[in-house]
Amino acid sequence: MYYAILIIVLSFLPENLQPWYSSCSQGDWGAAIEQAEEIYTADSTDVEALAAMYIAAALETGFEAGTDLTAESFLPDSQTSLTLAARGVILMSGSDSHPEDAEEQLNESIRQDPDNILALYLLGTLKAESGVSGSALRYFDETLSLDPEFLPALLSLGDIAQREARIEDAVDYYLRILEKDAFNSEARSRLRIIAGDSYDSESTTGTMQGLSASIAADLEIERGNRAMLEWGGNAIVSYRFDPRGTSVDVAVGGRSVTWEEIYGLSRDTLNTNRGWARLGVDYWFHDSYYLEAASDWDRQMYTERPWRITSYCAAGWQKQILSWFWFSPKLGLGAVNARWTSGAGELFINEFSVFASADLRYRKPHTFIREAEISGNIYFPPDNPENFISKGSISLAFNAWSPLYVRIGYAADYTRSPEISTWKKFNSSFTTSINFDLF
Repeated sequence: MYYAILIIVLSFLPENLQPWYSSCSQGDWGAAIEQAEEIYTADSTDVEALAAMYIAAALETGFEAGTDLTAESFLPDSQTSLTLAARGVILMSGSDSHPEDAEEQLNESIRQDPDNILALYLLGTLKAESGVSGSALRYFDETLSLDPEFLPALLSLGDIAQREARIEDAVDYYLRILEKDAFNSEARSRLRIIAGDSYDSESTTGTMQGLSASIAADLEIERGNRAMLEWGGNAIVSYRFDPRGTSVDVAVGGRSVTWEEIYGLSRDTLNTNRGWARLGVDYWFHDSYYLEAASDWDRQMYTERPWRITSYCAAGWQKQILSWFWFSPKLGLGAVNARWTSGAGELFINEFSVFASADLRYRKPHTFIREAEISGNIYFPPDNPENFISKGSISLAFNAWSPLYVRIGYAADYTRSPEISTWKKFNSSFTTSINFDLF
């Protein structure tokens, strides 16, 4: 349906310039120039491609001087809506501009084709530069009524609202841009300027839909049942379906022990490499409530059958204290299927467990301390509630050289009744990692 409407709306353009318009609607003037220039190079008689190239060039430079093109470059008998709009742009450009003549050409362009989105946007820009904000708002609104995805018009509306101290309206316009283009640098920087600590645009873009991926390498020191030094790495790919956070996440990783000590004695660390994978789904049916399901596969060390599978489902609630600071508890059910062997025998677990957890999180990716988290959880089987396991952790992430960042963390866990009697009940670990956001 939208595709059909778009074709009707773009009737003022020849088919070969449709990609040019798509770049314009995203505010990517550089790409629009290249696309129009490629068409004009292939056919120097294509006056509309020349017009499109000049419109994009003028918008990229902010209507500065510095081009040899003049109105005579467009053939006198060319009276299409697009070439008329280009004449208007020429009259808007440079120090010797003629706003009244430019407005006349743009109005004639719209009379030729009322659906000329670029001419409407250019008229709005002309009025905004002349200080006539009322007319500018009307033209930008008309632009968006024809194409709600035309991001430059939303950005212009945000600039006007910002100048008029309508901060809530400005934030709303910039957020609408980020909903369509989560990494729009102009909208993100303006939000940072006007909102201060009450709002964080980087945090918001982190909850927008789309594909993201990251990789990390880490080093961990563990003290407890065993004292060990191990290193590893992981890769995470996530796809978010909506701004609330509904997503599918896939993660894979591996670890290797380089040094180990038990009861004060070093031991052979051969065959201690292990890998793991995880698949998770989050479904947010409200801004504060969600359902979560996940399954983890882990190749365990010292096992007869080298795997463990843990699956669970949970319901959670999240309280957003500020846009960059929130609290999130959840309650769920899980299943563990595992088999261990030791010198004393073997153990097999296949049981359900109830668990509860809570997180307190901070996230501001553009600041030096980009993330901080304090979390805790408890697992206990209904058939034997005394046999519970609890864990707490704290972590900090620091920006290094974008998109690299460093994370350090400390975790401690307590097992009420260890499966092997000689194991310690308390275990702790310290981890540091280098992370890289691919996109």
